[in-house]
Amino acid sequence: GLLLLTNDGQLANQMTHPRYGKTKQYSVMLNKPLDAANQAKIEQGIQLEDGFSQLTLQSTGTDRKAWVITMSEGRNRQIRRTFAALGYSVTRLHRTQFGSYKLGELPSGKFQVI
Repeated sequence: GLLLLTNDGQLANQMTHPRYGKTKQYSVMLNKPLDAANQAKIEQGIQLEDGFSQLTLQSTGTDRKAWVITMSEGRNRQIRRTFAALGYSVTRLHRTQFGSYKLGELPSGKFQVI
């Protein structure tokens, strides 16, 4: 997935602090199809032990196992914990976008200096 590395403290703060509202996008694969009722619960928001978790979901396959998730927070393991609260396991999780930075077609193991 997409990783951003910087030694610029101001940039790091602007990219990660919730007040700046930077969205993150992930490609997610679930262990079983997500039913419509649980999709609605996740999109409306679920209470986790460390706060409210609300994700935007877009299905990318007909089997309802593959999803694109968009979120503006990013608490520790938030996506995995959100799905686990409803009995699902995340089998694959890759960040594909962070703010205006996109993974695009960059091959695995390669990097790009911006």
